[in-house]
Amino acid sequence: MEIINPDIIQSGERKLIRFIAKQLDWHSVRQSIKETYNVAVNESLEHKSGKIVSHEGDVAYQLDFDFKVNLSLLLARDGQQVWIDSPELNSRRVPAEQPSDSSQAGEISSQAGEMDARKEAMDAESSKRASEIAQMISDINNG
Repeated sequence: MEIINPDIIQSGERKLIRFIAKQLDWHSVRQSIKETYNVAVNESLEHKSGKIVSHEGDVAYQLDFDFKVNLSLLLARDGQQVWIDSPELNSRRVPAEQPSDSSQAGEISSQAGEMDARKEAMDAESSKRASEIAQMISDINNG
């Protein structure tokens, strides 16, 4: 026997979750994330959803969030990734695997040297193109 429309209960639960999320101490939430995951969370932390759950026999409220992480990805013209870097995640970076023998160490060292050389060549090419563009702009302005 239905005593109340279940949509009314679910609507009330959603309103309760939104109210709880609005009352959060956002500074404390960000601090907790930083301490737990060693990630600094900027203003992009957003409450997305939530639900009422049972935790150790008591009612609890699970709030779900999304947040953005800034990162840079450098791609070569051939589409290969040169490097990826994130100021927020540098402290969580997974250390490179240690090679199991000297041949792998030499191969990894060689690959790292190739990546460094490729990055230097790309930097030089970028500087050259920037100079060419600056000269073209100067010619247009003086023309």
